[in-house]
Amino acid sequence: MVKAREWSDEEKQWITDNLSYVPETGDLIWKGCASSTNNKIRAAGSVAGTLSNGYLNIANYSVKGDRHNYRAHRIVWFLNYGEVPSMLDHINGNRVDNRIENLRPTTNALNLKNQKPRKGSASKYKGVYINNYGVYRAMTSVNGKQFYIGVSKTEKEAAVLYDKWLEENLTPLEREYAKTNKELGLL
Repeated sequence: MVKAREWSDEEKQWITDNLSYVPETGDLIWKGCASSTNNKIRAAGSVAGTLSNGYLNIANYSVKGDRHNYRAHRIVWFLNYGEVPSMLDHINGNRVDNRIENLRPTTNALNLKNQKPRKGSASKYKGVYINNYGVYRAMTSVNGKQFYIGVSKTEKEAAVLYDKWLEENLTPLEREYAKTNKELGLL
């Protein structure tokens, strides 16, 4: 995961001057007068942001003539706390739910625990992989170390092994981030 770029004082001022936060919805709203950029109208009172890679992004073309893109959840955190940690996590896994209560500072290792099963994976379950012999293997990694939890003839049994291992072996902080297959509604 790439470390987030630090914002300049001018950028922070631009954000504060041009955007406001709606706590009930997590939306960012354009303040002040309307402007037009790249045929997009930023009307005062309209919701800011464009969806890209599952995240809402805000573009700023006005700081020193440079274009900067900001993830909406980072702006929400900044408007609430006056700073931005290097990484934020969406607690419920929904990248467009930018309500402040759905955001928390995190590390890369903890953030990876909050992921859902990968699209295109051979298994529909988190932490389950199939080997060349048709055997399902439950595995995970903690602090860069891989743990082979066990093998099973069925995908579902391997998912149960994975969930049980998470519940029994992770620290309370790691467990707060790591969602089991059952918690994800997959079992």
